[in-house]
Amino acid sequence: LGRVHVLDDRSLRLESVVPEDEGEYSCEVDNAVGSLTASATLTVHSPPNIAARPEEVTVTAGETAVFQCGAQGKPSPTVFWTVEGSRVLLFPGESAGKFSSELTPEGLNQLTIQEVTRNDSGLGTVCNAVNSAGSDSWHARLTVTSGFHPPPVIELGPANQTLPLETEALFRCQVRGQPPPAVTWYKDHAPILQLHPRISVFDNGTLFIEDLQKADEGLYTCVATSEHGKATWSAKLRLESLRNSDIAFFKSPTLGALPGPPSRPLIVNIQRSSVTLSWSRHSQIGSSSLLGYQVELSGRPVEMRHGGSTGWVTVAHRVPGPTHALHHLLPNMTYMFLVRAENAHGFSPASPLSSPVTLPELDHDTPEELREAMSTLSAGHILELTSIFPISSTSIKLGWEILISDFVEGVYIYSRGLDVKAKTTNILTVLHAGDASGFIVTGLLPYTRYQFFLIPFYKHIDGRPSNSRTVRTLED
Repeated sequence: LGRVHVLDDRSLRLESVVPEDEGEYSCEVDNAVGSLTASATLTVHSPPNIAARPEEVTVTAGETAVFQCGAQGKPSPTVFWTVEGSRVLLFPGESAGKFSSELTPEGLNQLTIQEVTRNDSGLGTVCNAVNSAGSDSWHARLTVTSGFHPPPVIELGPANQTLPLETEALFRCQVRGQPPPAVTWYKDHAPILQLHPRISVFDNGTLFIEDLQKADEGLYTCVATSEHGKATWSAKLRLESLRNSDIAFFKSPTLGALPGPPSRPLIVNIQRSSVTLSWSRHSQIGSSSLLGYQVELSGRPVEMRHGGSTGWVTVAHRVPGPTHALHHLLPNMTYMFLVRAENAHGFSPASPLSSPVTLPELDHDTPEELREAMSTLSAGHILELTSIFPISSTSIKLGWEILISDFVEGVYIYSRGLDVKAKTTNILTVLHAGDASGFIVTGLLPYTRYQFFLIPFYKHIDGRPSNSRTVRTLED
């Protein structure tokens, strides 16, 4: 191996050590008289890595919000949750008010927030993992909606058709929604009355017209209505004589000619005025090549508890790939999205609806300085806990180094007694820590193991934790 060298003094040197280098190493010497072997064990520590990252969570007011995360590292990292703007740390088995933390059967660390309110929307949660080699953290935000019920969805709408006179026409209007929406048909904006013997509306919403006459030409509109809003879809009917050889006749496509519905769009990124959606294509392409995807949204101000949605609005047409970023969205609005695939024969059925997402209100009161501090303190490793040793049965001396001094107003020292039944967390504040510093922590229990780590702060903004160290106080 290029990383392994035997030096002139016969010592072994390993460079750029990796976890796979762990193990027992033996040196053997021999001569004519005999041989001798000496062994040593190499243990490789690795900083934590939050492999199972917590995701953004959207729930309705009054419901329970659940975040999960899991971390790897050696030694096995200590994982805990913090809530932005709070000094509370939650280790597994601990609770504070409506916040609680526990381990799942799969070994993930779970944060539960009971009975969320609209005031909790925008709350930032942080999963932290620390061990002696370093730390890692991951942020996830809570969005609370006020029970946004989407308007009805027209699953499959009518298609433009050119048909011969005295034949029959079929206009689809398959709808979905809760409660089930009512379907009404209009011709040239006037309601269609089913009194005419040539016109029928089936239970699935399909409009059927037989023995087509020239007077049947026009614009046909399907309207799906419920207490949560309405959706509309229109198509034109053109009628010509079958003997007219200059006319290309086409009727409503079969379902097999259309693409299959895309998967449920996932919200993979949320900014103050934009969201990014991602979805998967269906295996059914249809009878012609895919032209792209159509993205539709429905939105409602969060303060409106009933109705008031925008209906479904097309915001992107013929998107080439299965991801799309939507910009210029309004703050303090709750949105839902759906996607349709398109080929030369028409549109696929609508995808399942996305989860609702509420864009945060614009925070005009956050100075640029605080935004920069938040970015700096959460971007990387700010602090390293370099030394820790007992100086008496009730006191410990800590030493640390500040790696990035920008926006470090002070340091919080966190300690946990590991040998006591109630593993309470204590916090000390050290202001104006400087480039490197230390502190003596007093009032500890004799001959007790403690875990320590540090968190830098600037005003009310906390940074990423330092590595952790474990130490035992002296005996009396």
